[in-house]
Amino acid sequence: MSGNLRNKSHGIRHSNFRRIQRHSMQPQYAIAFGCEVSYAHAFVYADDLNLSGRSNFAPIGISCRICERVSCPQRAVPPLMRRLIVDHDNRSALPYTIGEG
Repeated sequence: MSGNLRNKSHGIRHSNFRRIQRHSMQPQYAIAFGCEVSYAHAFVYADDLNLSGRSNFAPIGISCRICERVSCPQRAVPPLMRRLIVDHDNRSALPYTIGEG
């Protein structure tokens, strides 16, 4: 079981835990669960997580479409209320940069 810490854009901090079971020639199974960080002490899986300090929490948004973070490496889709800038001469993780609204 592995875990990580997330800080949502509205300020609530979460701890998430996951385990993936892989078998050759068999289906894969995954389980994931999470909770607000104030309850993480109740899970044995949180024992190795440093729950103090904001720098230990990765920022995440509610949804990529409404997320305000423009430099997110995990962005799946562009935001709704921002202008997209496509530069055909430069390559980066995203095929566009995000401009102002």
